[in-house]
Amino acid sequence: MVDGLGSSVSSQFRYRYFHAKYQDQLDYYNVTKGGECGAGELDPDVKAIEDQISKETAQWNMYGDYASVAPLLVASILIGMKSDQIGRRFLFILPFISSFVNYGIKASVIRFDLHYGYTLIGEFLAACAGGNIGMYFAGYALVSDTHGKKHKAGSVKSNTVAATCNDNTTIQAKDVEKNHDSSEKAQVADNDDDEDLDMSREKARTYKIVGLDVMRRIASSIISFATGYVIRYAGFFYTLVIVLCCKVLLMVFAYVFVTETGEQKKTGGFMAPLRIIGKALKDPAKKTTLILVNLGLCFTIFGFCDEFAVLHTYEMSPPFCLDSVQLGWLSSESRFRGIFAIPLMWLWRRFGFSEATIAAIGVMSQVASTLVLATLRYMWVFFAVPAIQIPGTLSTAMAKAITSRLIGRSALASTFALILAGEEVFWFGGSISANYMYQRFLPTLPTAPFYLASGAFGVAFILFT
Repeated sequence: MVDGLGSSVSSQFRYRYFHAKYQDQLDYYNVTKGGECGAGELDPDVKAIEDQISKETAQWNMYGDYASVAPLLVASILIGMKSDQIGRRFLFILPFISSFVNYGIKASVIRFDLHYGYTLIGEFLAACAGGNIGMYFAGYALVSDTHGKKHKAGSVKSNTVAATCNDNTTIQAKDVEKNHDSSEKAQVADNDDDEDLDMSREKARTYKIVGLDVMRRIASSIISFATGYVIRYAGFFYTLVIVLCCKVLLMVFAYVFVTETGEQKKTGGFMAPLRIIGKALKDPAKKTTLILVNLGLCFTIFGFCDEFAVLHTYEMSPPFCLDSVQLGWLSSESRFRGIFAIPLMWLWRRFGFSEATIAAIGVMSQVASTLVLATLRYMWVFFAVPAIQIPGTLSTAMAKAITSRLIGRSALASTFALILAGEEVFWFGGSISANYMYQRFLPTLPTAPFYLASGAFGVAFILFT
C-alpha cells in the first residue's frame, strides 16, 4: 500500500529528472511546460529531445533492474527456503527495514540534488534483503496456515486396547503397534501431500488467497488516488518523508500484531523443502499440472511487466503528458478493479468453472486490454483498459491456490518463495525486454512493448487451458 506511493514517486521522479536535464534545450525552442502535449506533430528537433528523455528514462529503469535482480533472487530463495523454520513474523518485518533504507537514499538524492544513479544503491540494498517478496509469500503462507490438517484417528492405539485378552496377546499387539507406527510414519512421509490438507476447505483457501490479493489492491487503490495530490502539493521529497514515517509505523504494527500461526511444519533443513516439493513432482499428473500452471503464472507476470515497465513513461511523454494527479487516478482505477474479484469468482464457481479455467479467462482479458492499449492511442483508452482487465485480477491468485493445494502444507512459504523467485526472473525479463523495445521502436511504434505483453498473455492462456 505505502510502497505504491513510493513506487509512484520513483517512476515519476525518474522521468522528471531527465526532463529537467534537457529543459534548457527545450527552452531554446521556446517549448513551455506542457506546450508539446496534445500536438499532432512535433517539431523534429523537439521530438528528438523528447524521445531522448524517454529513452534515458527507460535506460535507467533497466539499470535499476540490473542492480537488483541477482541479489533479489538469491536473498528471496535463501530466506524463503528457511522461512518455515524462522517463521512468518520475520518475513513481514525485514521488508520494512530494507525499503526504509531504499526510500531514505532516494529522499537524500532528491533533497541534495544528487545524480539519479545513486538511487541504484538503495535498489541494491533493498534487493539484498529480498525486497517485498518475503512479505508477499509470508502473507500467502499465513493464509494457507489457517487451514487445519486432517486429524487422524488413533487407530494404532486401539489395536492395543482391542488385544488385551491376555498378556501374550497384549505383548503381541504392542509389537504390532511398534511395527505399525514405523510403517505409518513412513507412509505419512511418502504421502504427506495427500494427507496434509483438509480437502473440504480448499474452496475457502482459494477465497482467502484471492481476498488477500483484493485487500492489497483496494488499499493500494485508496493510496494511489491520493498519490497525485500528495506529490503535487508536497513534492517528491516530502512525499518520501511521509512514506518513511508510514514505514516506521507499519514496522511497529507488524512487530506487535503479526504472530506465528503455530500451524506450519518446521522443516528440518535447507534441502528439506526441496525434498517435499520433489515428492509432489513424482506424481506425473501433479508434475504436469504444477509445471503448466506455474509456467502460465510466469508468462502472466512477464506480460504484466511488459505492460507496466514503460506505461508511466509512455503516459508522461507527448502527446499525453499526464501529470501526477492524472497518473494517480489511473493507478487507483487499475488497482480498484480488484474489488470485483471475489464476486466474479463466486459467479464463475456457480457456473462450475475450475481454478485453471478462471485463470485462462483472466489472461484472455489481458490479451484484449493490451491489444486495445497498443492499437488505440487516445486518452480515454487509459481509463477503459482497467475495466477490460477485471477478470485478469484472478489469474495469479488461482495459480497460487492450485500450487499450494498440490504441494501441501509442509513447505508453504518455501514453495511460495520459489514461485515468487520464478516470477522475479520473468519480471526481470519482461522489464528488460519492454524497456529495450520501447527505446528501439520509440520513433516509429512506441506501443511495441504492449504487443509483446499481449503475446505473453496469449502463451499463458495456452498453458492454463
